[in-house]
Amino acid sequence: MDEQMDMKANQPSAVMGLLLAPLAVLLALATTRVVGIEYDLTLNNMMPMLVVAVASMLALVPRIVQESQPGLSTSTVSLSVLVLALVGAELLYAFADVDALAALMFALLVVFGSNMDLRGRHEWRTAMTFSAVGFWLAISAAGDVYAALPSTYSMESGQLVSTMNLERQATAYVFFAYWTMATIAGLLAGVLARGTVNPSGEEGWFSFLGQSNGFNRSALPLMGALTVWIFAFAGSLWHFNSVDVIDQLGITTENGYHGYAGYWSAFLTGVVALIVAGMVAERWYTRSMLVASMWTLYQVAAWFEAGNWYNEDHEASCGLHPRQQRAPCV
Repeated sequence: MDEQMDMKANQPSAVMGLLLAPLAVLLALATTRVVGIEYDLTLNNMMPMLVVAVASMLALVPRIVQESQPGLSTSTVSLSVLVLALVGAELLYAFADVDALAALMFALLVVFGSNMDLRGRHEWRTAMTFSAVGFWLAISAAGDVYAALPSTYSMESGQLVSTMNLERQATAYVFFAYWTMATIAGLLAGVLARGTVNPSGEEGWFSFLGQSNGFNRSALPLMGALTVWIFAFAGSLWHFNSVDVIDQLGITTENGYHGYAGYWSAFLTGVVALIVAGMVAERWYTRSMLVASMWTLYQVAAWFEAGNWYNEDHEASCGLHPRQQRAPCV
């Protein structure tokens, strides 16, 4: 009992959690510079990100108030949060020149964020913050891709075909890849912040990571899996930006088409990484190495079959040249 009381006394202050929302915005802005996304740092352009960041910070206010005034009833706090969310969203939409979607996200982040925070679901609240900021980053990235890709394409035969649907498909891939990557980054930030910036919650899935007053070494397998997941989406987006237009649009009838490492390849890589992390946590090292190596072998073989990479010696032994139609080589 004394140990549990000491643990609660040493938990980080709620004020520390206010740092995560600005961090999410800074990471999003840094991503635009590294990747080369055209994003003007004007007030009108940054307003949606700033709105969701402020909403995420306001979601911590109820816990700060309850820590300073323990006698305050939960119903009073909940009613105040609801009024703040609804009135704040309406004021932003009416007077601050904020669009309806950003105002709605403000209300949702304040209500659901404060609910998660009061219940000790700090990791999910952090993930929601990063996801909200990443949503606007994904819109900017998708807008750049949509503007760069052609809506018509001249085939090798000279025929001009409409690629509007393929253009929208590629744009959707970029949007959801960036959004998913930002959400996963939020989960990783939540796990890293557990016990250091945010208190160690005693309920929910993340409670199985245990209680700690600092960096939690027992969560290293999960951190590693989430990091692999982020790099899988980053690699997928890098590959998309490095291939030709026919690969980005998915024009499979053109010679030289091989596509790119798409969304589901990156997503399933993260799922496998989580499975491997669970096996490592249970000290099933042989099984974890088997699953990881089999998935890696499958991915490498699939990319070779699609033509994403090739080996000149192997191609010559099959009597083929790079990017030719492949046949089984025995």
